[in-house]
Formats: sequence, structure tokens, C-alpha cells
Amino acid sequence: MSDNHAFGRPNPEEARGVVETMRTENSTISNNFNAVMSCSKSSVQHLEEHSQSFGELFVSADHADVTIVLDDGTEFSSHRLILAVRSSFFRAMLYNGFQESHQKRVALHETNSTAFRAVLQYMYTSKIDFAGVELDILLEYLSLAHRFDLNQLMNAIKDANFSVLDTNIIPQYPNVQPLSRDLGKRYSPAENITVFHLDLGKPFIINTILMDFNWKNDVQSFSYQIHVGMENRVEGHWKLVADYSDYDCRGIQRVFLPDTVVRYILIRVNDPMTSRLEASRIEAMYSSETMIVDPISKIIIPHRNITTIENHARVVEGVSRCRNALINGDITSYDWDSGYTCHQIGSGLIMIQLAQPYIISSMRLLLWNCDDRFYSYYVAVSTNQDDWTTIVDHTNDESRGWQELLFDPLPVVYIKVVGTRNSSNEVFHVVHLEAPSNVPIAIK
Repeated sequence: MSDNHAFGRPNPEEARGVVETMRTENSTISNNFNAVMSCSKSSVQHLEEHSQSFGELFVSADHADVTIVLDDGTEFSSHRLILAVRSSFFRAMLYNGFQESHQKRVALHETNSTAFRAVLQYMYTSKIDFAGVELDILLEYLSLAHRFDLNQLMNAIKDANFSVLDTNIIPQYPNVQPLSRDLGKRYSPAENITVFHLDLGKPFIINTILMDFNWKNDVQSFSYQIHVGMENRVEGHWKLVADYSDYDCRGIQRVFLPDTVVRYILIRVNDPMTSRLEASRIEAMYSSETMIVDPISKIIIPHRNITTIENHARVVEGVSRCRNALINGDITSYDWDSGYTCHQIGSGLIMIQLAQPYIISSMRLLLWNCDDRFYSYYVAVSTNQDDWTTIVDHTNDESRGWQELLFDPLPVVYIKVVGTRNSSNEVFHVVHLEAPSNVPIAIK
């Protein structure tokens, strides 16, 4: 028998026009080109061998063309192309004209060497072992994955260690002092900006920031920005997570962000009168109770009613025996004398101010309905009390009881309800308002 036959292959002469097949349980494999292309086994992936080869390259550092130097003096010989292919961070650093593009030795500041070694090896091999890794180092892994834009690694760490990360206790700061004017100017040159700079001490995963500013005197509204980062440098890689600089805010502020590894928090608060802002309470946390955030505007899109006292909304215009009857959640305890908010038709209005901007697209009103009267009205919203958008115009309608309102999503800080007609007298009465609606509203 020829060698070809010994290995189960026909002689070339015998193979002309012949398609040899090997049957398996689920498919037939053919050496005919067309058959191979249609076969489920046509794709070959030797990923383990690939990973092993790059792992050997990581260990040997053969043909390395850049050295990564950490603050503690640890050095890692690496390959620019591999780093750039695996990470947008390194691609920008090593190939986009920065000074590191021409340097043989590149410094990485505030980087844990143990964690960096593991993450760098992952960049070569796509393998990493979490077994036995202490929480502090695990957080450093996550920090570097976030910093280097390694999304698959970030998700793997969170999925494999969610219960551990969720119990991570983040310190709270009940008495944070604003930076002095001189130090604050490092982060914002404007005279009317008060700056808070918070160091959490080490990286943490957070998705919620709570702020309760303490003012020397009564402040009707303020505005602010929040940045987070892993590096404590003015020109560092700060990430903007909230920009409410063009909105009126008041009371306790809640900012939600995607799960993010953070060590430093930078808050810039607009303080027009200067020096009215004193020590304030700031909390950073990881919470399972968050809301969706619009990725462009960074504004929360609430899934439940936020026009409540608990969410620091307030009624700023309107007459009532109880100042916040309109938003206290009571929709049953009203009669001829109490339980509603009203205004004189033709000379007044009802207005609510939310604690901060929210993107809202629905609303419910309960018009006073202890008899068979009807009302006409319109609703407008604003972010600053200067520019108003009418979202509902029922000035030509005869409206009674519950009003379910749908409109295009838009940022809202102020809600204005104006009555234009009451079939019984000259006063417009509203028992309850909620936004967004707590119940689904059918599109009519």
C-alpha cells in the first residue's frame, strides 16, 4: 500500500473527479472546495495556540520596542503594535502624535504594578485569573480595564465578582470643604465657581453621587458640573458625568452614571454671589436603585414620579391650605375646602420646581371633581423660567377628573399649569400632579 493509502488518502491518479467524505454524527466533511465552504467545520480557530504564542512573547519581550515605566520603578518591555491594537488608550498615546509616540520609555502614573502586570498579560493572551485576587487588586484590575477601554475585561470582572464588588463599602463625606479660591482656580479660572475636590483614597466602582450643598443664606437655584477620574491631575483623564450648568437646581442632588471605576470626584458649582457655599455632604456609592441617563445630555430619564417632596420638588406658585398638597401623593383626601391647589383664572398660575433637570415625556393631573364642572387649561415646562414650551393645550376642551398627558421627551425643571376656564366660577383647582406618570398611558 502506498503512503497515501496508508493514511487513508487516495493516490492522485485515483482522486481525479473524486470527492472523499468523512461522515460524523451531525455532518459530512468533504475535500471538495464548494462542499468545504458550505460545511459547519470550514472555520478553523486555533485560539489556544495563538494565546500561548503571544503569552511567550509577553514573557520573553522579544522584539519589544517600548518600555512602560510605573511610579514605583517597575518596568515592562512591550510592543507598541500589540498595545495599540488591544487598547484605544494606548493607540492614542503611541500613534496619534503625542510625545509618547517618539519615546522608548513611557511613564504611566498612579498605576498599581501587580494589577498592571496581570492586565498587560491579558492584553497579550486574552486570559486572566481572578481566583485568590484580593478586593483591592480586583478593583485595580477594573480600574485599568476602564482606563484602557477593555470592555470585555470590565464585564468579565463585574460578572465574575459582582457579589464581592456590590458589598464594597465606600466612605461617605458629611463635611467636605470647598477648595480655596487659589486652589479652585487650578480647576476652573472663573471667579464665580466654587470647586469641591474629593479623593476616595482608592478606586471604587460607583454609579451614584449624592450632594447636599450647605449655603450661608437662602439660595433659590444653582448649577454645577461633575467630573470623575482616576488621575489627580488638572489635565488628567476626567470624565464628565453631569453637566447641569445651564439648569436651575435646588436641594439634594442625585446623579446617576454607568458603573464606573472612580478615585477622584471634581464638582464645579456656580456660585454667583461668591463664597456663599460652605462645607457640604457628598456621598459616592454603588446602588442597585438607579435610573436611566441620557448619554448625550447626561440628564436622568426617570421611570417613576419625581414631583414629590421626597425628591425635593416644591410648589412655588399656587394657593393651598397645605403648601405642597399638589405633590404630597394624597389623591383621596380632598373636598370643597382643602386638598387642592388653585389660582385665580386670568391672573395666576400653578408652578412646580423640580430639584434638578429630568427628561420627561408624560404627566398626570387630577382636576378637582367633587361636582360635574369642567375646566380648560394648558401646561408648559421650562428649565430656567425664561424659556417656556407648551406641552399640552386644552384651552378649547372641557376637561374633568384625571388628565393623562403624553408629549415629546424634553428636559424639565419647572412645570406650569394655567387654568383658562372653570364652568362654575373663576378659580382653577388641581388636586394632584405627577411627572412622569406612575401608570402607563395609552397613546390615543
